[in-house]
Amino acid sequence: REFGSWTKMTRAALGRRVIGVVLSRGRRFMAAVPKGRGSLAGMEPSSTLAINETSNRLLAEGRTVHKLGLGQSPFPVPVFMVDRLRMHAAKKDYLNVKGLPALRQAVAAARSRRRDHGAHVHAAAGQPRQTPPGSAGAGGRASWVPTAEDVLVGPGSKELLFLMQFALDAELLLPSPSWVSYGPQARMLGLGLRWVPTSMATGWKITPEALDTACTAGDVGRSRLLILNAPSNPTGQTYSLGELERIADVARKHSLIILSDEIYGETTFSGPFDGEPLTSSSSCFVKSGLSASMAEVYPEGSVVLDGISKWAGAGGWRLGTFTFSPDLRWLLDRMATAASETFSCVSAPIQHAALAVYETEHEGELAAYLDRSRRVLALVGTHVTSQLRAAGAKVLAPSGGFYVLPDFSSVASVRQRFDTSAELCEQLLADTGVAILPGSDFGRPVEELTCRLAYVDFDGEASLTAVDDVPRGSELNPDTASNFVAKHAPSVHVAMQKIAYWV
Repeated sequence: REFGSWTKMTRAALGRRVIGVVLSRGRRFMAAVPKGRGSLAGMEPSSTLAINETSNRLLAEGRTVHKLGLGQSPFPVPVFMVDRLRMHAAKKDYLNVKGLPALRQAVAAARSRRRDHGAHVHAAAGQPRQTPPGSAGAGGRASWVPTAEDVLVGPGSKELLFLMQFALDAELLLPSPSWVSYGPQARMLGLGLRWVPTSMATGWKITPEALDTACTAGDVGRSRLLILNAPSNPTGQTYSLGELERIADVARKHSLIILSDEIYGETTFSGPFDGEPLTSSSSCFVKSGLSASMAEVYPEGSVVLDGISKWAGAGGWRLGTFTFSPDLRWLLDRMATAASETFSCVSAPIQHAALAVYETEHEGELAAYLDRSRRVLALVGTHVTSQLRAAGAKVLAPSGGFYVLPDFSSVASVRQRFDTSAELCEQLLADTGVAILPGSDFGRPVEELTCRLAYVDFDGEASLTAVDDVPRGSELNPDTASNFVAKHAPSVHVAMQKIAYWV
């Protein structure tokens, strides 16, 4: 009995010893395992993609959801691009890191055509460009005439944005509000981020004074990158040529690099040529789809972002382009080096297909496609704006793109129920099935009850045919817009009714 008792005690002690050794070694092992990049700690997935996944999950569960969260183009990819993709589907070789030479040349040529046409549009609106192409502009610089050597092609503009911030190692300046992914990319890279304040009174656009204040704060000698997006995601607003010229003066003073994000540029359906949005009765209602470009007024320090995701409906094809000022060739080369060690090149069939939309061969077809797209967006945007205002929200009418940024802060019934925009959006989805995003995701104060609404939940292909029946020039008329949306964008129409009732 004594031996047996001793044996049990020994086994227990040995067991405790073994467990202690295992736990001790386990702790040492876990302490030695890399924890990953600290800048990713606490980061959530992109809110625009997350709301789309949430919406799809609710739809799969049988819920009715109005998908006004993700800003995906509702329109089909132009047929001639699809045909070109089929033609080159067998292309399998690696291409030049900077992009297919013919595509880069076509992008540069298209940029020049848009610049020249934009000069004509702005001159007709009473705002002629101060310097013609090729002549010396402000600061003694010649205006921009891009070539193929100025273009870099990437697998979507988002990847190019990341590589740009990686290559620059600069403090990021962003208007508040701005697209959701600019800031998180800076955080991932451990870079500084400074918000430049805006308000609805300034059209959600930065002023020269606010930019100058941001540039003089902190380390004065630090390199800085300013990103301007127009038409804006999330506000739908654009800058006039005069506004950009005043911003360019500040940019020169502080030697800023400016990324002019023009991914929605071809969706512009009205513009603030004189600081105010145009009306449908104006002779300058924009049919060109062109807004003013920072590259025209600050050529020496500008990079233009473009791509086929928004105005060509090909978001899932993942192709974006950066066009650099010749003075920034060093930045292009740095990014190309980084590209060679990361994505190597963009899919060969996709590059060949994208070439079709930049060439002049299908210029007539593209012009008709874009004209119809802009007219549809103008109609839907007009209806959404009028309905939000009727519900008591404050909102600016969009000039282009897919978005509006209503503010419900002054609606007593909403202010009494919610302290943050995130709470508002969460409850709206739960109660009505309308999916939108909080303004705080775009850099607005959490207590400000602003929300981004993407008015894209409709059959874009059918609407392109239906818009031919709408009298041209009536796109910004609320009654015309309401009739069109009720028939051809019913999910958006019902969503606005639900928001009004819920508010």
